[in-house]
Amino acid sequence: MEIIRSCSTVHTTLKAGRQIEYIVIHYTAGVTSRGGTAANTAAYYNTTSTQVSSDFIVDDKTVVQYNPDIKNRYTWHCGGTYYGNKGGTFYRICSNVNSIGVEICSTNSTGKMTNPNDAYYSFTDAAVANAVLLTRQLMQEYNIPAEKVIRHYDVTGKLCPGIVGWNAESGSEKEWEKFKSRLTGKTESGGKLYRVQVGAFGNRENAEKYLKTVQKYFPDAFLKEGD
Repeated sequence: MEIIRSCSTVHTTLKAGRQIEYIVIHYTAGVTSRGGTAANTAAYYNTTSTQVSSDFIVDDKTVVQYNPDIKNRYTWHCGGTYYGNKGGTFYRICSNVNSIGVEICSTNSTGKMTNPNDAYYSFTDAAVANAVLLTRQLMQEYNIPAEKVIRHYDVTGKLCPGIVGWNAESGSEKEWEKFKSRLTGKTESGGKLYRVQVGAFGNRENAEKYLKTVQKYFPDAFLKEGD
């Protein structure tokens, strides 16, 4: 997938040849995920006095890389104190040094930032689809198994992603489980996959035109030949 580089060393630390073992998923706690939000988040990292950053940010349309040298520099994305809740399984195991941070731009129906796990927060299907594609690519590139794709919540217990269905404190982890299943193609139905077909064309050119329309909303849609 195409990754836009908007890189800086601000709020990052040099660590030559660092051992990358984990991918940590976050939410921005922002109010929109429309195209351009990921780039705005990268710009925020570069200018804010808040000591925060991540390696990648995804929104509805784009994937932005902030860390200019993934193998030799780490970002400040999953540190912090232990919250003492149901999370924190990987506390003092996963750290900024041995992980890659992926921020998913969130949406808030009020147009304002509210508390984590409020019903107002959500992820769009498009942002999650982009996060799935990016995470799969990173898993392959850095040889990271699905069981080591975790949340900030799993590192310290912080409500991140602070969205209903994405952490146990919200009362459900169904959305997180769905995300994890998409990384491997496995489902709760015993390995069966249920595919959604949106059209069939006798002309490849027409099929490709329609695919481009579908991919605006579902970036992981693909063209498959068959009878």
